[in-house]
Formats: sequence, structure tokens, C-alpha cells
Amino acid sequence: MADSKEEKIKGLEAELKKARKTLADFSLNLKQAHAAIIQQEKLAAIGQLAAGIAHELNNPLGFVSSNFMTLGKYVEKLTACFNLVVEYSKQDEEMEENSKAGHLFRYVEENDLAFIIEDMGDIVSESRQGLERMASIVDNMRRFSHIDFAGKIAPYDLNEGIANTLVMARNETKYVTEVETAFAPVPQIQCRGDEINQVLLNILVNAAQAIAGRKKKGKGLITIKTHADDENVYCEITDDGPGIPKAVQDRIFDPFFTTKEPGKGTGLGLNISRDIIVNKHKGELSVSSKKGKGTTFLIKLPLLFQEEADQE
Repeated sequence: MADSKEEKIKGLEAELKKARKTLADFSLNLKQAHAAIIQQEKLAAIGQLAAGIAHELNNPLGFVSSNFMTLGKYVEKLTACFNLVVEYSKQDEEMEENSKAGHLFRYVEENDLAFIIEDMGDIVSESRQGLERMASIVDNMRRFSHIDFAGKIAPYDLNEGIANTLVMARNETKYVTEVETAFAPVPQIQCRGDEINQVLLNILVNAAQAIAGRKKKGKGLITIKTHADDENVYCEITDDGPGIPKAVQDRIFDPFFTTKEPGKGTGLGLNISRDIIVNKHKGELSVSSKKGKGTTFLIKLPLLFQEEADQE
């Protein structure tokens, strides 16, 4: 009888242990799902915000650019007129002290109008370049947001996606690192472009923050390479930051795990990035790193992607 009771107790303890493990796994999955939903809502909000800002900026930017083109033509005509005035004033044989030509020539020289005319041209040229830069940023914001295809499978150019993401990440990268790209010709793939861009942004920001935290003078370096084979496209992002300790490399994709200082990260970026690449797009996301030597993330995405494979 005693043996029977002990066996029952052991059986109950085993079931209790199993139940606790199941409850713990369920709790973790619930937290992960909740965090993913919150993150997806944030991504959707960011995409809508970027698209909205791009739309709002596009109209005033359009008419300011148009006005500057007209202003540039006016400056060209005024410059030509000024050159003629100076030339005729110099050639006037009656350039006496009180002559009209003499007064005009002295006014030109005393007020340094030659410099002003030249500087006007430079100002218009530099302002035009600034407007073109703004137009490029607005266009990249619109493309990055993929607002027309948010959450939908659509053709996606990996090289273009990286270029657009670099514009969005520029504020994080420009002060701490140089960025070099080596884009090979890659075919378009079918995917959720807004989600892939978010993965790229997560990795780029992580790389910039890692470089910023290293104990070295000068800017770091991030290199981004792409290539393709018959079945997949690849993106390789390498930084020369401090690297990831080998002991924690297997944990960096775990939810809520972070090597950053408290308050600097949620530990969800890489976990959600892996979910997007591996679970939603049937690709691969891997990392290789050496302490003190930097880190490389490799993204592999299939050329052919069946949307049905991701449907529940």
C-alpha cells in the first residue's frame, strides 16, 4: 500500500511539474504574442506617419521647387544684364566724374555688385540642391512606408529597400559610422516590403548603437552587401563594433533579451525580426560575431514565396 501511495504521489508531482512547464510556456508565448501585436501596431503607425508626412511635404515642396526654377532663370537674365551694363560703362569714352555711366560704374564698384550677382547664383544653386535632397528624403519616406502595400505580398526590390532604409536610419548612423554598400543585381521578390524594411532598420540601428558604445575614437564602419542565387536573395550587414560575446549569441533572438544598458532596448527587435524573416517569409536570419571584431547578420529570402504558407 505504501509503495502504491508513493507511486501516486510521484505521478501527481510529475503531472504538476508538467502542468507548471506548460503554464510557463503558455505565459511566455502570450507575452511574446502581446509584444508582437504591440510592435506591429507601432510599425503600422510609423508607416502611416511616414506616408502622411511625405504626402504633406510633397505639395509645398513641389511649388517651392517650381518657384526656385523660375528664380534661377531670373538670376541668369539679371546676371547677363549686369555684365552688359558693366561692359558698356567701361567702354563709355565720356566716363567723366559726373556722367551717368560714371555714376553707375562707381555704384557697382562701391556696393560690390559683382560679388552679389555671383553669390546669388551660388545661393540659388545650393538651395536647389537642398530642395532636391528634401524631395529625395520625402520619396524615400514614402517608399519605406510601403503604405499602399502594408501587410500585403507585393514585388520588392531588396537593393531599393536598403537604400530607402538607410535614409530613415541616417540620424542614427551619420554621427557614429560610415556606411558602405556593395549591391549586386538582384531580382525582385514577393514579400511584405514594409516588414522587410523594418528588419533592415532594426539591424542597422542595432549596429550603429553597438559602434557608438565601443571604446574607440573616430567613426565606425557598416558594410552592406547583396547578392542572389537561383533560389534566394541575400543581404549581409557587417559592423566593426565590439561584437557579441559567444556565451550569449544563441540568446540574442530570444524575446526580451538584450545586451544594451537598462532603458536602451526592449529586447524585442531581433526577436520580431527573426519572426518576420523565418516564420512569415520562410527565410533565414543568422548571426556571426567575434568579440572585439564586429558582427555580421545574414538575411536570406526566397525568390518564390507562397502567401498561403503564412495564412492561418
